[in-house]
Amino acid sequence: MPKLLVQQVSLDYYGFFRAPAYDLMGEGPKIMGGLARAFSSHNIGLGNFRTEVDVTDPSANAIVVTLGRFGIYRFKFDQVQASLRNFTDDSDIAGFISVVEKGDAWLRSSIENFAFRSHAFIYSSHSALSEGTSQSFLLGLPRRPTPVIGKDLGSGILETWDEPDLGARVHLTVGHSLVQTDGIYINYMLIFEHEQIDYAGTASKSRAVLDQALGSLGLAFWESESTV
Repeated sequence: MPKLLVQQVSLDYYGFFRAPAYDLMGEGPKIMGGLARAFSSHNIGLGNFRTEVDVTDPSANAIVVTLGRFGIYRFKFDQVQASLRNFTDDSDIAGFISVVEKGDAWLRSSIENFAFRSHAFIYSSHSALSEGTSQSFLLGLPRRPTPVIGKDLGSGILETWDEPDLGARVHLTVGHSLVQTDGIYINYMLIFEHEQIDYAGTASKSRAVLDQALGSLGLAFWESESTV
């Protein structure tokens, strides 16, 4: 079984609000102070903050906190976002999940009658293969009987399913990497249409689901690499 040697990787979280946080509009100091207290264990100061302002579009305004190896956290008036890039081990992921949890606690303490509408986690990576190429691997996968114009290089897969153990809808894409020569691109998205989720439990279970799905295709991560 070829192994995936991860070269570039990202993990993103989106939490969409049930209603915009109108009460916090125009309250930049209150938002920054609240986020500073929420992430105080990261020893952040003013240099960790930046603002994104668009006077014509309130939904585009944001306050962003940079958190070193644990990525960034972005507050907007209708959602929050967190991003982690090129992490190297499971402790980075645990720290990232902790950031999301602390953000959740701050939102609930700062916004009256706060509730999420949905959550999404997106894992994306570009990997080299321990043996073979993306073309040889993808050509070996079963494919649907759709016409191919030109030379067939292998089309990969795009699958969507409901995952009852996670309570999520899963979207999985496996195809050619446009970044890593002869490599594999993976995009793994989980959408939770729930007000609350267990962030740490979700991270652990989603990793197991991804490993199982890739294993069914004949792929596995190299043991020294970390994924979700």
